[in-house]
Order: sequence, then structure tokens, then C-alpha cells
Amino acid sequence: MPTMSENKKAGKADTFLSWTLGVLACLWVAWCCGIGPLYWFGTGLADFGWANVLYMAIAFVVSFAILWSLVRYGRGERVLPTYFSRRYVKLCQEVSGTPTTVLGIMLRHLSDAAHSRPGRAIHAVIVWIGRKLTRCTDCWWKLMPLFVIGWLWIPTTLLAAYGADIRSQIREFSWALNQWTGLKQPYIGFFSFVPMDIYPTAHYMWPANPTYLTDQHNIVLTVFYGAFAAVSRYFTDSNDAGIVALAALQWLFAAFCCAATANRFFNLPWRRLGVGTFDFSHPERHDCWNMRDFTHPEAGVVARPSQTARRREDAFRDSAVLHGVPVGGVRHDLTDQIAVVRVRVRLVVRRVV
Repeated sequence: MPTMSENKKAGKADTFLSWTLGVLACLWVAWCCGIGPLYWFGTGLADFGWANVLYMAIAFVVSFAILWSLVRYGRGERVLPTYFSRRYVKLCQEVSGTPTTVLGIMLRHLSDAAHSRPGRAIHAVIVWIGRKLTRCTDCWWKLMPLFVIGWLWIPTTLLAAYGADIRSQIREFSWALNQWTGLKQPYIGFFSFVPMDIYPTAHYMWPANPTYLTDQHNIVLTVFYGAFAAVSRYFTDSNDAGIVALAALQWLFAAFCCAATANRFFNLPWRRLGVGTFDFSHPERHDCWNMRDFTHPEAGVVARPSQTARRREDAFRDSAVLHGVPVGGVRHDLTDQIAVVRVRVRLVVRRVV
């Protein structure tokens, strides 16, 4: 079993390695920001000068400050200097009393306006809008129309933006379709060779006969894109309509992926409480576990008691305290008497209500 000193050494080593990795990441970001302008202006590393060094220094300071702030925030420590907290307390005291500075007078007027009847009405409207927005974005299919509407300018203005890969995929599928339908064609492609001779994935996919179809761009997408283009050529004598249709489908698929990701990231659907008794035989449902510490996810989870078990535990605690029985096994007269009074008041309120 490791001793206390060994644990301290291991902790120091982990801290050192973690900060080393963070500093290296900041240096990489700074290097990219430093040499970025060289590529923007079409020059090379030979034109690297003091201006690029300044860009690197600024980028490193900013990225390291962000990293340092995140680390301190994750540890529950103070991020901003004590001056800001003292200034905030001083402003609060000044606003609650008699303000003497210009900023204090402005904040006092804002506070009075916020607590007036129009201010409370505006606050109620803002709260109502916030609740409605939360209600309208609490699942992925409600979030998806937001992405569809936000990206509506893409299919209406660009129609499609594509490169050379899809043209190669359409060409490969056309050659393979001609081969499948028995159309005789010379076994050559552009530049007098076929993709099969460059990308040998087709050789082990179809070892019996030579083919034009390869897996260089994912064979499923090659067949899918090529089929759309073939249908488009059949009806319009052009690939344009098929490419536009593929771009529209990709736009919808991207909206779905972003909506599903946003739902999992912001709404945390796995944290929703289940109904009745939890089924611990299906831990993948995530409705029967509680995080030990949300700031330290590596600490793991603990089993969450079901609704029935929680009610029984509360009832047992109330009855035990009501009869003067210490729940923890040790009786403290003052605290137990206070607990008894609280439970009796709670029972009276329940009966009255």
C-alpha cells in the first residue's frame, strides 16, 4: 500500500505532467497564430519576423490565461483578483446605502428601476420568455427547426458547394454501372488508368474480376452519390440536380446531428428522473445514478435511490425524530429538540393545507 509521501510525489508528478501538456497545447496554438498571417499573405517561413513573434506571445498569454482560469474554476478556487470581489462588495454596500460615486448613483437608479412596477413587469416577461424558450428547446426535434431555419441561406443561395471527390465518385459509379449492365468499355480511365490501379482496396473487395468501383471515398457514399447522379442524368441529362439534392440532404443531416448533440450537451436527457423503481439491470439508461462530484467526473457515480425508497427514508427519519429517537445513533439534546419542532410544524402545515 503506498505511503503518504508516495501519494504526494505521485500527485506532484501528475500535476507537473498535466501542466506540461497544457503549456505545450498553448505553445501549439501560439505557433499556429504566429505563422497564420504568413499563409494569409501567400508568403513562407522565410518571412518570419518580429511581428509574428508578437502574435505568438499574445496568443500564448491569452490561451494560457484561459487554461489557468479553467483550472482554478474547476478546483472551486477564485479566478478574478481580490480587487474585483472587494469592489463588488463595496458597490453593493454603496447601492444599499447612500451612493457617493457616479457608478454607485447609476447602479442605485438601475436598482430602483428594476424594483419598480414596470421593472417587475419586464422581469416577469423575461422569465416567461425564458421558460417558453426552455419548453420549446427541451428535445432534439424541437432544436432541429432552429438549425434548419438558421442555415436556410445555404440551400437558397449556394444550392451546392462540392469538390473533386464527388466527381470522382460519380465517375467510378458510372464506370461500374456500365460494367454491371454489360456495356463494353476499355479498361482505362482518366490519364489512361483506373482508380483500382491506384487505390488497391477494390482488389481485395472483388478479387475475382477487375472493377472500376473502389473504397477510396467510402464505397457506400460512392454508390449513394453515384446513384443520385445517375437518376439526375436520366431525367435532366445533367448531374446538377442530383448534386443539389445531395447537398440538401446533407444540410438536413447536419441539422439533425447538431440538434441531437445540442440536446445531449445542454438538456442532459440522461439526468431526467425516471418514474417508479429504477431498473439497475440496464445501467446504460443513466436514470439510476448520481454523480459524486460534477466538478470531478473522474470520481464516478453512486446509485440513486428510487422515488419509493426516498419517500420511505424521509418518513422513517420524520417518525424517528418525532419520537425523540436519534437517527445517527447519538443524541444531541438541542439539535434533536429543534428537529422535533421542525417535524411537528411540518406535520401541522400538511394537515392544515
